[in-house]
Amino acid sequence: MSTPASARTESAAEFGGVARDESGSVRSVSLVEAYDRWAASYDAPNPLHALEERVMGLLLPSVAGKRVLDVACGTGRWLAKLLAWGARTGCGVDLSAGMLQRASAKLPLHGRVAQGACLALPFAAESADLIICSLAAGHVRNLSGLARELARVATPAVDVFVTDFHPLAYAHGWRRTFDDGNEAVEVPSQAHTVERVRYAFEEQGFRAAIFAEPRMGEPEKDLFLRRGKTHLFAAACETPALYIFRFGRARIADPREHRS
Repeated sequence: MSTPASARTESAAEFGGVARDESGSVRSVSLVEAYDRWAASYDAPNPLHALEERVMGLLLPSVAGKRVLDVACGTGRWLAKLLAWGARTGCGVDLSAGMLQRASAKLPLHGRVAQGACLALPFAAESADLIICSLAAGHVRNLSGLARELARVATPAVDVFVTDFHPLAYAHGWRRTFDDGNEAVEVPSQAHTVERVRYAFEEQGFRAAIFAEPRMGEPEKDLFLRRGKTHLFAAACETPALYIFRFGRARIADPREHRS
């Protein structure tokens, strides 16, 4: 059964940003234009970011002394965290000049971000011990090319985290959307199946050590309340919002195995 257009618009408003104007319409623009326009408000509290950070916080290994790379870094949300947690060095890369300008304005990230495409990273081979590619795979048609490029810059003992909208969320009408103050905008993206993502990385010698499909939960409820969307919370919890892969080139213990 298809989701009614009005329901799709309202759910999009909750998970990508704020997604409709007074007429209920959403405008699609190019990827770079969308993120350039979103940059000013991208760091505002967001349920999807909150969920990702809550779950990833349990899955990330220690980053102390490691060289980290944030691919499609946006405003440097993950890069700032990794540096604060003790990474030896860290770099971010993104296509959007607007996003990078916001990232560079953050003192810990100044001089640590560069403009570039994730299929042609401006970094040397075997230069990253930990790589995060957050909420970006849906912007890439050539998943094999993405996996190949991450494999090139990865060290043999690398941890690679890849997250994105869950395809079931797409099927329920969730979209990356925001309101830049003038109009509602949808960021172009596509729903890759988790099997396709896994296969693309396995082709390049990676192994999926951890796979998670988190749903919204009580920790995110307050963000719905702040937006006056509490009535959408129960339905949001019924669908996996994200997929999270942790890839490596050797067996990696799941940190949850050691938690009481």
